[in-house]
Amino acid sequence: MAAQRATTDPPYLHRREWFSKLAVQLLGDTLGPDMLDPMSIEDKLLRAANLGLINPQDIFGQNASVPTAAAGANAGGSPPAPVVVAGSTDGRGRITAGTGSAPAAGSLVVVTFGTPYAVAPFVQITPTTVGMANLLEYVTATTTNFTVLLQAAPAAAQANTIYGFNYRVS
Repeated sequence: MAAQRATTDPPYLHRREWFSKLAVQLLGDTLGPDMLDPMSIEDKLLRAANLGLINPQDIFGQNASVPTAAAGANAGGSPPAPVVVAGSTDGRGRITAGTGSAPAAGSLVVVTFGTPYAVAPFVQITPTTVGMANLLEYVTATTTNFTVLLQAAPAAAQANTIYGFNYRVS
């Protein structure tokens, strides 16, 4: 016997489908959205990656690689080596840098990815020190690296802890 439809049911839903959708709607807030969701976490991650909501490389291991950092051409003469802070990966992390003699506006640090990307990624940087925040920093990226550039000239002979930034690559 076919399922009976109530007059309040949408015409395209059977009563069981309508009830399960209502239960998810009513109980989902109480039990949590994953309690009644049949999708596995892997399927959710793949869906989010396909929709561009998360970086696929976060899922597939690109971010296990560790980048290297070198002083940029405008960091001045004999600058201290930039430091990639422990725990940093190609996908996100923290770097500190300093300057040598006669630094200028332009490239402060060049960060080379441990594993090149297929296409040039989007890179977002956030200053973590006052010294860095005052220099109007910006970033350019290629498939193999990204460069942190400054619009203002930094002070000369600064230790590698004076200019710091967090980065996120997607």
